[in-house]
Amino acid sequence: MKLKPWYDVAKPGEDLRAGKPIDAAEFAVHLDKVRAGNAPDDYQIPQRFFDGTFLT
Repeated sequence: MKLKPWYDVAKPGEDLRAGKPIDAAEFAVHLDKVRAGNAPDDYQIPQRFFDGTFLT
């Protein structure tokens, strides 16, 4: 069985497909902010976090 290319299995996010510049700081989780309840919703709301996180 031939494996599918990665880009057919895991589609990059719309921002990446649109060529939006990537800021590494966007991917740094500040756990103190999550604990304090003032982190961005992508980290504060579990469903949003896991919808945007792929198991690798």
